[in-house]
Amino acid sequence: VFATLPSARVVALVRDGRDVLLSLLERYPRADPAGPLCLGRWVNDNTALLLYASDPRLLVLRYEDLFHSLDALRAVCRHAALDPSPLNAMLLDYARGETPTLTPDGSAPRASRAHTARRANQTRAATPFRRASPRWPDHLSPDLATLVHHTRPASRLLALFGYLDVEPARWRRLLRDAFHRRRRRATSIGNRSTSPPIARAA
Repeated sequence: VFATLPSARVVALVRDGRDVLLSLLERYPRADPAGPLCLGRWVNDNTALLLYASDPRLLVLRYEDLFHSLDALRAVCRHAALDPSPLNAMLLDYARGETPTLTPDGSAPRASRAHTARRANQTRAATPFRRASPRWPDHLSPDLATLVHHTRPASRLLALFGYLDVEPARWRRLLRDAFHRRRRRATSIGNRSTSPPIARAA
């Protein structure tokens, strides 16, 4: 982007890699979870993003913050040198339960007003700006948690973006469960390998 448009202002969204892994496994159910279509993709994309971390033309935001912090939306306006007044007015209308119009004097064409009203109803029904709940605490298996934990670049990126502070107790519990599962599995295999052979009837 910068090579073609040197003056561009770019907003990049990052998302919790554990949730991204779940989404990509749903899209590519036969893919290797650690491979370039899943966890490897998240690692590669965000590692490339960090090459421009100090570039003032780039603003990096967490996807989850857009759902519960209006400061994130205002940061986008500041970064793009946009007037935040329309955003503030829209949020005020939403808080009042009012249907926005396309123009302040209500002179929008009938079709556009109907379209706007429909979109406003959809927006209210969807309850925007609520906190985005992470999926991984309920859906990430202990084995996948172990994969993320032991993939050093993934762990470093999660820490860098502050995601290891999201429900840390649940994360530690998942890793602990994975550890105990591996121990039980290893013990079971060891017991089978050391069991005396079953005597066969002559």
